[in-house]
Amino acid sequence: MEVKLRLTRRRVALLALVVGLVTGGVAYATIPDGEGVFTACKLNATGTIRLIDAGLGSTSLLGRCTSLETQLTWNQGGPKGPVGEKGPTGDKGPAGETGPVGDQGATGKTGPAGDQGPAGGQGPTGDQGPQGQAGDKGPVGDKGPAGDKGPPGDPGPAGAVAGRETVYGDPLTVGQPGVLGTSVALCPLGTKVVGGGYDNLDWQGPPSVLVTQNGNGVNDRRWLVQMMAPSGSNNSSSSFLKVRAFAICLSA
Repeated sequence: MEVKLRLTRRRVALLALVVGLVTGGVAYATIPDGEGVFTACKLNATGTIRLIDAGLGSTSLLGRCTSLETQLTWNQGGPKGPVGEKGPTGDKGPAGETGPVGDQGATGKTGPAGDQGPAGGQGPTGDQGPQGQAGDKGPVGDKGPAGDKGPPGDPGPAGAVAGRETVYGDPLTVGQPGVLGTSVALCPLGTKVVGGGYDNLDWQGPPSVLVTQNGNGVNDRRWLVQMMAPSGSNNSSSSFLKVRAFAICLSA
């Protein structure tokens, strides 16, 4: 296919001028300017655009538009577009170097008490402390049980009965089996026996003893006491019983 281009003499001259201006601008111009603004001249007849450097001033064709052109300006960066969608999370980078130790923070609140630990082993015995003060007197204790009955006491003095008196016989000791002991209390002349008995003077063991006589029999002045340890008794060699007869006498 063949394309025919018709150029008039005037168009050739303008085209040559534009080419020369554009060539010169590329060689010397500072585009865009320091604020990022582009300045250009549009040829009114054809719409051809050439860049100029407005900083060169009107004395240079590289710094101004001719009467056949219209001056245009625009920023290098377009208007800010909408925020794009968030991209996927990138891979975790390597750990950074440890920073310097920060200042010590404020003391925190006391935490709850922990569980009680196991009992420790027994430590060595400490030195004895000083003696303490005497404590208060304690309460009276309970009454104890009654003790064993003691031996009979000595007979008391005779009562104040006119003509009455008590006489005593010689003591007798009984302990060895089969040996008879006798004690006789004899009332004075002019009196008669109205009663009697015997007193325990001493004893140990006590031995096994048999009383064979304790009375006045047919004699009205005598009180007779006879005792013996029976044969076969288990009296020890130190067991014995010592008694004496007594008679209660009244005036005849």
